Amino acid sequence: MPSTNMLLAARNLIKTYARGHWWTKKVYTRALEGVHLSIRSGETVALVGASGCGKTTLAMCLAGLEIPDSGEIWMDSGNLLFRENPTTETRRNIQLVFQDTFAALNPDLSIAEIVEEPMRIQRRLSKSDRKDATANLMKRAGLSPALETRRPDQLSGGQRQRVAIARALAAAPRLLVLDEPFTGLDLSIRAQILNLLMELQAEHNLTYLYISHDLTMLSYYLDRILVMRQGRIISEVSSSDWSLVAALQNRIADSPGNWHGYGV
Repeated sequence: MPSTNMLLAARNLIKTYARGHWWTKKVYTRALEGVHLSIRSGETVALVGASGCGKTTLAMCLAGLEIPDSGEIWMDSGNLLFRENPTTETRRNIQLVFQDTFAALNPDLSIAEIVEEPMRIQRRLSKSDRKDATANLMKRAGLSPALETRRPDQLSGGQRQRVAIARALAAAPRLLVLDEPFTGLDLSIRAQILNLLMELQAEHNLTYLYISHDLTMLSYYLDRILVMRQGRIISEVSSSDWSLVAALQNRIADSPGNWHGYGV
């Protein structure tokens, strides 16, 4: 059992995927190879690694959208994987902001309905409370009331990212896992979204786990950087060690598919 000052702790997570059909021999791919991870309340942590190293699989397991083959995920002194219905509380306290917001937002719902849905399903708020909370969340996320009746395909990439963040906050989570939240956005919009996330973190006492290839903007806000390779977290870098952060960023840019460890 992890220390009581930890918000979340994962121990020896293993996840394997099988490919193939019943009439062919299946090929098994180990996406997670015994991952260990600890995050303290209020921290801002980045998880970096080459494509295919297991970052998104780990995020999906933490958020309860994938169930690991074995291992433990501890929160509030309880193993979430051993609970009778592990995904209900996990999805409330741990929210995932997906990389592709166009695919992640329901195209048949209005923006107001998308933001309201977690409050109806997970928090079971009354209709009047949901309406007020939706308006407040949209305002706080920088979304005009005029967008309430629009659909996701009628918004810009930056607006959809704001909707995704507002929807995640609607569940009143404690941990946000942000999977490449700045992908496809121009530099000015990236800065706006990052500033919004930092403000929301202070207001709601949130903990962030960023999954990102680009540490250029994030490095000033991070507490720690975790390096993942071939299904394992192989290194940890303190954001205060600027020389290691710079070396890590250069390695990402120059050779993203062939990494070695940094730091501890």
